Amino acid sequence: MFCVISFFISNIVYADIKFWTTEVQPARMAKQEEMAKAFEAKTGIKVDVIPVEEKELGTRATAAAAAGDLPDVIYHTLQYVLPWAEAGILDVDANNAVVKELGKDTFAPGALNMAKKRFKNCSRSS
Repeated sequence: MFCVISFFISNIVYADIKFWTTEVQPARMAKQEEMAKAFEAKTGIKVDVIPVEEKELGTRATAAAAAGDLPDVIYHTLQYVLPWAEAGILDVDANNAVVKELGKDTFAPGALNMAKKRFKNCSRSS
């Protein structure tokens, strides 16, 4: 029985992660690629770092949502939180779960407070 369980566990394949980033400057892209490789080495999960110009992010996210092709992770500013949550682009429950899992102390308090204030007007509860 142990061999069967071991076989199934060792053959679990996790999907790659698509990560959009607006940090497109060469030095910042290199750092993100380095972090992605370290993450893959630790977890076995490949991260595809995809540069997206900040001025194109809103339009691109809306188009990807309509096509059912959103990335797994988007590096974005707070200005997108409320409209993307209302449009279903941002998974509020997943975001709350990440904060809970990692702990609020791993995030900058100012950023959490700003997001919380913006989210008070959102129709979904957090």
